[in-house]
Amino acid sequence: MPDVVAYPDTKEQVEQIVAYCQQEKIPVYVYGGGSSVTRGVECMKGGISLDMRLRFDKVIEFNEKIRQSRCRQA
Repeated sequence: MPDVVAYPDTKEQVEQIVAYCQQEKIPVYVYGGGSSVTRGVECMKGGISLDMRLRFDKVIEFNEKIRQSRCRQA
């Protein structure tokens, strides 16, 4: 379970959160959607969960081969 769940509004906020967590050695988990049935984003050691679903909902690029998408804030 995460210690904090953050819903960043901008790319800059994401960068600031990640930089702070790196400096303080806080685990960061990014959740962009899905069922989590495989428990791939489970916060095993606390930390911060970045939930990108609310504001980063505009897909600008999708690579079906490697199952990766690039999104931006609405």
